[in-house]
Amino acid sequence: MTEYMGADGVRYLLEGKVIFYPSGRVKYGRLAKDTFFNGMKWQASRWVEFSEAGTVSQIRLVEDTRVKGIKWAGGCSIRFYESGQIKFGRLAEDSFIDGTKYNCGDDIIFNEIGKVSVIMHPELIHA
Repeated sequence: MTEYMGADGVRYLLEGKVIFYPSGRVKYGRLAKDTFFNGMKWQASRWVEFSEAGTVSQIRLVEDTRVKGIKWAGGCSIRFYESGQIKFGRLAEDSFIDGTKYNCGDDIIFNEIGKVSVIMHPELIHA
């Protein structure tokens, strides 16, 4: 498989395309191998998305991973605002966020200042 090495040191698969911003920064790319970046293990062959400023917009975690004090579920995507604030993720364990308990498997959506704005419970989604 042919690979492209980004300026960030991350290797991307060329067969799935690497998409760039006009500035030359990577916008989307498929990872060539499991990669540790920003303290998280990113899953090979999965798409990763960056903001134009170069911050991570979305990744799919390989394994349960603690980010900003919360354990997020492996195999699921986690999204970020350009500020680096978490936008969306699925909990890997029961967690307290701002004093409120949420359950393992809940999908949590945060607003831009880091407050929970929406909770999606799997038992309600699949009922």
